[in-house]
Amino acid sequence: MVVDLDEVRIGQAQALGYLVRLGDASDERILQEAGIVRAVALATVLPNDAVNVFITLTARNLNGELMILARGERSSTEKKLLQAGANRVVLPAAIGAMRMAHLITHPASVDFLDWSNSLASLNETLAKAHVQLDELPVSPRSELIGTSLGALEIKGQGSFIVVALRRANGEMVIHPNAEVFIHEGDILITVGRRGDLPQAVKHLAQPSKRLLYRGAKF
Repeated sequence: MVVDLDEVRIGQAQALGYLVRLGDASDERILQEAGIVRAVALATVLPNDAVNVFITLTARNLNGELMILARGERSSTEKKLLQAGANRVVLPAAIGAMRMAHLITHPASVDFLDWSNSLASLNETLAKAHVQLDELPVSPRSELIGTSLGALEIKGQGSFIVVALRRANGEMVIHPNAEVFIHEGDILITVGRRGDLPQAVKHLAQPSKRLLYRGAKF
C-alpha cells in the first residue's frame, strides 16, 4: 500500500494497481487505517530525515514485529533511525558515491550488474551455464543447526557450495570457510548446478517433526 500526501503520486500508484491511502504517514491514525498493525514491512522513503525518524518511531510503537526500512539523506541520521526502531537504513547519497567509485575502479563489474539488473536476471544468466543461486533458510529445530558448512557441502555431494550466509542478526558472512557452523535463523546463499540443491538438504533445513504426547517429546 502506498501512503502519500500528493494526490498526483497517489493517482499514479492507483493506476499501477497498488492499494493507496491519501494522507500523512506521520499521522498515527493514517498508519492505523492503512493496516500498520497487520503489516509485515514498512518502507519510509521521504527526502526529509526528521519525518522519516518520526514515521519510524510511530510505526514501531504500533507494531513491534514490523520490518522497517528507512531512507536517510545524511549519514548522521542513520543512528537516529536505528534508535527509533528501523531495521535497515538506506543512504542514497552513500550508495551513489560508492557506485561512482566502483565505476572508476571496477567499470566492467558495474556494467555486468547493470546488465543483470536483478537476482532473477542474474539467475537467468547463470542458468545458461546450468548454474543457479539459491537461498536456504534454516528454520527452528532444523537438523542443520550445529552442522558445519563443510559437512553440509559433503552431504550435497559437490552439487553446490555455500558462497555466503546471513545470520539472524543481519550479519553477512561472505565466502565463509568450511569450519563455520550453521545457526538457527541463518540464510545460506548457495551456488550450484541448476536444480541440484538436494531435496534432502532442503528438508533438513526445515523444522524436524516430533510427536507430542502429554507434553513429552518423542
